[in-house]
Amino acid sequence: MVTHLMQWALSNTLLALLLALPAAACGLLGRRPALAHALWMLVLVKLFTPSLFSLPVGPRVSIAPAAAAVIVPGLDAPAPAGLSAPASASQHENPIGSQSTAFDPADRLSPGNTPPNVLAASAAFTWLLGSLICAGIAWLRIARFNRALADAAPAPGVYQAESDEAARQLRLTRSPGVWMLPGRITPMLWAHFSRPRVLVPGELWGRLSPEQRRTLLLHELAHLKRRDHWARWVELAATVIFWWDPVVWWARSQLRQAEEQCCDAWVTWAQAGGEDDYSAALVEVIDFASRRVAGRTRLFGSSMPALATGVSRFRNLSRRLQMIDRGTNHRGLGIAGIACICAVMVMLPVSMVRRGQAEVAKVSRAGDPLAERSGKAVEKGLGSLAGHLPLPGGKQPADESAVSNRTAILSLCGMAFLASGSDLHEGPYHAQLEQCLDAVLADCHDDGLIASNKAMAAMYHQGYATLFLAEIYRRTHDERIRAPLEKAVTLIEKSQNAAGAWRYLPVPGDGDVSVTACVLNGLLAAKSAGIEVRPDTIKAATEYVLSCKQDDGGYIYMAGQRTASGPARTAAAAAVLHHAGGQPDSVAAAVKFLEPILGGKNGSDHESYMNYYASQFLPAVGDEAARESYRKLSESIIARQSEDGSWDYHGVSRTYDTACALLALQANDARLWTFSGK
Repeated sequence: MVTHLMQWALSNTLLALLLALPAAACGLLGRRPALAHALWMLVLVKLFTPSLFSLPVGPRVSIAPAAAAVIVPGLDAPAPAGLSAPASASQHENPIGSQSTAFDPADRLSPGNTPPNVLAASAAFTWLLGSLICAGIAWLRIARFNRALADAAPAPGVYQAESDEAARQLRLTRSPGVWMLPGRITPMLWAHFSRPRVLVPGELWGRLSPEQRRTLLLHELAHLKRRDHWARWVELAATVIFWWDPVVWWARSQLRQAEEQCCDAWVTWAQAGGEDDYSAALVEVIDFASRRVAGRTRLFGSSMPALATGVSRFRNLSRRLQMIDRGTNHRGLGIAGIACICAVMVMLPVSMVRRGQAEVAKVSRAGDPLAERSGKAVEKGLGSLAGHLPLPGGKQPADESAVSNRTAILSLCGMAFLASGSDLHEGPYHAQLEQCLDAVLADCHDDGLIASNKAMAAMYHQGYATLFLAEIYRRTHDERIRAPLEKAVTLIEKSQNAAGAWRYLPVPGDGDVSVTACVLNGLLAAKSAGIEVRPDTIKAATEYVLSCKQDDGGYIYMAGQRTASGPARTAAAAAVLHHAGGQPDSVAAAVKFLEPILGGKNGSDHESYMNYYASQFLPAVGDEAARESYRKLSESIIARQSEDGSWDYHGVSRTYDTACALLALQANDARLWTFSGK
């Protein structure tokens, strides 16, 4: 929670700084202070909106690259006989290509995998303490000022008449009362907790000429017409919450100066020919008020209370007087200014829309008992998965197959964390997601293969890893991912056989629908992420998958076989056909074939694998049969969860089964391309 808050604040600070640059340029170079004021307001508002991205907070875990390259046959040569797959594998799909991995339920997330919270807690305490102090100071100053208002008295009728005339000139519907205060204050507008009032210093007011008084009244009423007093609330909130942020203090100062220039423009417009009187009045006011505050410490940068609006010190008085004399500043935004503000404002809700889309499914299923049970199962499962990542150089499961299956398993684990809403820099599992990514990138080789050194069925690893990298790249466009992803796609294209299929090894040999579906899924995801993929490769692979289709809607393992349809490979085939598009009838036939199998006792030998693929199209198909099948599937997955949060289908490994189950249960949230196709 604390880390997420800090990431949000730092990310928005950076974006606010980027917005501040054009605002500052507009203030220095432009002649539309209203535009500069609007931009500075957006700088402050941006601090409160959802962030568009997240900056990393906390230690980053990195993993050294593999020490040796994977030895595989050349891409242009047939595989040696010694590297061919076992005969039994030609008859049945194998999700990764090795035996089950031991899983110790007593194994838990080691302290090193979780970033320390001491610094974050200390920073949060300091932040809160500073905010309380700032709020306290602001409240004391406002309270003290309210007490001082007890000494205020209504101005004589002649002064009020001058104010009423100025209000009519500015087309205000109501003229505020003019009140006189003792002491050396600047004229100001006080429009909070009561009807708006213009407060003027009694000692100075009688010394000014009627023309000078009129210009100062026009100035304060211009603040009211522009509703600058409402900007004080935004300013105060930003200062209290983000007191540590230099962008806030810069924006406060520039916002006030832009307001003063705007009011100057209104005065010179309303009092034509009164520039000299106005300049003289400003010099008198600033000199009068400066004597009062000389040598004093001003905690909020102004002698006025936090919510007051009025004549304030200008950083460069001579420049201000020159601008008044020239009268070149415009009062309003102008058409170009309005267009600029509209364009900038589009940035503010973008992240809210992005995050909101991810929450729509949750809201729409609120109150659904299955959805609630699924959410609890996912939460428990993610905690278990986070403690059992087969990371290189870390604590490994006892079975050797965990090492050889590392690339594929970590790719699935990373997607499970990504599907939960975490990304590389925020979310409860951002550190584990980063670990998975580092490990997969460490298994990337120059020839494009993505597999650990001991990988058996390399193309399964290639498919899962390509899918995982594409899911992250389409979100981040991280350049460290692009090159390995492009190389992975190139290797896949080169190793496709003449029939359009792939098998275990990255060479054009025989093919099967299981490996082909896995690899094709990765290619389609890479294409959606903006990576160039040859259309003929996708077309040939899709045609091969369709060539394995049977009359019952199911799919056989290899084209041309005379065997029964299998549910696991049918789910895989239907998933990639759904992603490729243009095959609704084939997907519907697969749904009908799987309907009596999913969630029932007649499950597949590769049930975890089947669930993973079935969840990729069942929620998205849209018909009642598909939705009901997904509900049955979800019920069965939840029922199979172990006490420690993991799943065990006695397949490749318990970690693999847990990752597949988590992905299946999170399909409705549609945070991944794998589930949304977008």
